[in-house]
Amino acid sequence: MKNKPIGVFDSGIGGLAILDRLIAALPNEDFIYVADSGHFPYGTRPAAEIEALVTAVTRYLLNHNIKALVIACNTATAHSGHLPNLTDIPIIGMIAPAVRAAAAAVNTGAIAVLATNATVKAGVYQQYLARLTPSTKVIAVGCSEFADAIERGEINTAASYRLVAEKLAPYAETKIDVAILGCTHFDYYRQEIGAALPGARLISCADPAAAELVSALREKNLLKDDGKPGMITIDTTGEAAVVTKQIAWFKRPHRGVRHIDL
Repeated sequence: MKNKPIGVFDSGIGGLAILDRLIAALPNEDFIYVADSGHFPYGTRPAAEIEALVTAVTRYLLNHNIKALVIACNTATAHSGHLPNLTDIPIIGMIAPAVRAAAAAVNTGAIAVLATNATVKAGVYQQYLARLTPSTKVIAVGCSEFADAIERGEINTAASYRLVAEKLAPYAETKIDVAILGCTHFDYYRQEIGAALPGARLISCADPAAAELVSALREKNLLKDDGKPGMITIDTTGEAAVVTKQIAWFKRPHRGVRHIDL
């Protein structure tokens, strides 16, 4: 059981930022990452459709005998409440760990949740925050267009700064202590978001999720202990050649990108 891989998935390449942190925390573990690029974006789809996609990717990973599942996508996490009916392995989502980190960091200002339209509509972030920080103002902003631009490679450009600045302009004068990057793609826009909300501490989902995964594996005695570097497999429902170009920045050793059908 210890030597089984860990499954990770996202609607596209955004979750590779999460995978990078997971590998840093667990360098001996094997990972299978699925970029469901053939169905990107999740964030503008109806809830029932997102749930069906989450189920399909999860079943694919379960068929590869994984020992834990990381849902490296906030939109998918917000539509994953049914997954414990499919498996009893540890399931780590993006929302709860990020909310706990934000609650610990907030002072007297507001918490901004920057996420896809579907994540904001699902209201899961707002519900978690209302329980943990009931007296804190929460500003939820649907920013699906950020994910679209990032998938197109518009990162650290004049256009990307303009896109983010225009979207967040209504909140520039609001006292925001913490901004949750509530879409894994948004880690690529840390500079753009930081420029638009200069007073806010940016909370990524990556490190809190990695810490929760380590804790879950340790608790269930599932940590791989053979001392060998882990193997990384990257699958996509999109075009392998396109994804390969998109992830040129990803320097972790892996077996290349292969196309799969779900």
